[in-house]
Amino acid sequence: MTQENPPVADKRDGSPSADEWIGSRLAGFAQATSRRGFLARCGHVVLAGIGVSVAAAAPINRMIPNVQAASCLTWSLCGLYGRPCDCCTGGTLSSCPAGAGCAAGYWSACCRNPADNYHDIIRYYDCCGGSASCTSSCFCRNRSAVDPWCTCSPYRCTRTVWVGTC
Repeated sequence: MTQENPPVADKRDGSPSADEWIGSRLAGFAQATSRRGFLARCGHVVLAGIGVSVAAAAPINRMIPNVQAASCLTWSLCGLYGRPCDCCTGGTLSSCPAGAGCAAGYWSACCRNPADNYHDIIRYYDCCGGSASCTSSCFCRNRSAVDPWCTCSPYRCTRTVWVGTC
């Protein structure tokens, strides 16, 4: 005598089985979530479960009271957002004060020189660290805010370098 398998229930109402429903939900979740985001959320839940609060890292605020120094009107500072190094003891527009190191990165601007009406390329290098005294009210906002290039020591000032004509 052969044993026959019982007939499989035919689902005519069109609703998915529990396995199909869970599978489709997990597939949708996998499409909408990155592994990194999922792990971060799991970490927050675990830490919250043991009573540890996780705070987001706050950005560094380099804003100084909204005062534009008179030296900021110098034509070569047209692209500067920061403190010119001539506002620090021992610094000049083109050199960092003693003890401050120059960051590796720079940004550039094309500034009009009123003496010859040509546009010149000016590079701006942040000077970092050191202990030179700098005037806190001397801060230029001649462009939109930029993050300092200083990564290992505090921002001190920004020096300028003339590169050539635009």
